Amino acid sequence: MIKRGIDLNLRSLDRFSMLVHGDYNTFKTYLVGSFLAYLIRQGKKVIFWNVRGEDGMPTLAAFPEIDPKKHIWELENAADIEGALVELIANPYDALGIDSGKLWADKIMLLFTGGEDRPLRVPKGKGDYSQEWPLMHHKMERMMQAIRQAAKQVMITCPSDLSSHHLDPSMDTWAKKKRITPNFPGNEATKASGWFDYVGYAQIQATSPGEQRRLLHFEYNEEFVSRARLVLPFKEGISIPDCSVPGYKGPSAWEVVQTQLLAHLGQKEM
Repeated sequence: MIKRGIDLNLRSLDRFSMLVHGDYNTFKTYLVGSFLAYLIRQGKKVIFWNVRGEDGMPTLAAFPEIDPKKHIWELENAADIEGALVELIANPYDALGIDSGKLWADKIMLLFTGGEDRPLRVPKGKGDYSQEWPLMHHKMERMMQAIRQAAKQVMITCPSDLSSHHLDPSMDTWAKKKRITPNFPGNEATKASGWFDYVGYAQIQATSPGEQRRLLHFEYNEEFVSRARLVLPFKEGISIPDCSVPGYKGPSAWEVVQTQLLAHLGQKEM
């Protein structure tokens, strides 16, 4: 059936999927915690998936609103992830936080390799050509797209890595220009930007001894992968406040990000 006159809903954050990637220890899980805590205070139904192998629990302890017994599921393998996805699609939540995309991809990789660490293009005993890579990529993409059905608002973290620029025409892989991308296997590192409405790059800049500037980038940059489906594009990173400073009374990390996103969606004066 042809749908005509579709409302693209470009000016709302009622529904979105967001990937936040960055180096280790760059406030990615903290931002997810701030996001979920904010929604819990609004009376929303939220859940956090900790994919086994991550250690984000101490970070979430900074948010008393998040009750480990009520708001956290730990998923050990691909079957757990798929089961949790099916459960939420049947009964969607208001918000879902996931830590992390890399561990998710690792579990899918193990599913197709029978326990080996990484797929081989010509595995021993599996014929002249293996379908491990294409099947793995296909399943990962389908699952990432399916999380949109699991909750109205989704935020997933992923550590970063250096990957070849997919538009560099060089035939020499080692000579290709590199960019900072989500640490997904193979071409998922660059394809992943198309799976989400927003792809943010988390960065910490040391400004002086003991002082840091935390930035979340949605603007286009040839050095890192980012994306934002906005009316007005970002031109610089969002400065994330250090809410851990004693006596801090300002907006939470997520409230700062949300305000900037709404402004670039044309909802409020910038």
